[in-house]
Amino acid sequence: IGTSITAATAMGNGGDGITAISSSSNVQDGWIVGGAAEAYRNIISGNGANGIRHQRGVEDWIIVGNTIGLNGAQTATLPNGGHGVYINGSVTPRTEGTELDGNVVAGNGGAGLFVQDTSNVDLFGNWFGTNEAETGDFGNAAEGVYALLVANMTMDDWNVGATASEANVFANNGGDGVRLRDSSAGGTIDGNWVLLNRYWNNGGLALDN
Repeated sequence: IGTSITAATAMGNGGDGITAISSSSNVQDGWIVGGAAEAYRNIISGNGANGIRHQRGVEDWIIVGNTIGLNGAQTATLPNGGHGVYINGSVTPRTEGTELDGNVVAGNGGAGLFVQDTSNVDLFGNWFGTNEAETGDFGNAAEGVYALLVANMTMDDWNVGATASEANVFANNGGDGVRLRDSSAGGTIDGNWVLLNRYWNNGGLALDN
């Protein structure tokens, strides 16, 4: 999605690679993007905006085993111009319940994952800013993961690396490895778990809260 058939050359869409936006009265739920088996995995790179964008009424999506921002061999960047994955839950019906599992999200023009006003996010076994072999310096231009609360609501129930086998890697990113920021007037960020992850060579802090 955004590359040649060999996933070696960028031939990007002008906007997002994948966009999911529901109407004010409907919800798109239960989608799976990618899969554990190699045949189901996607290369989502070289697009003009975000690799994947979820905004309004997108629930219980699983994004698994994809390469977002690199070529198919994971040896060079084919950046998406925006974030690798962008999720915005500020508009009703809210976007909630996204899981990223075993993805490589690297080399993108924004954050690897940018999330605004969204709860119930699970991140297990992903690589933000390097390849799966952990041999490449392919940092996202901004944070590995940036979670931002703007609306006066609660952003909770995040699980980021719950066990050693589910640890994420945050490496080589231009900003923090993980950043949680509350810029709302009366909202709260609580009940989130950022546990057994690995961090190196990020431009900011490993975890900035």
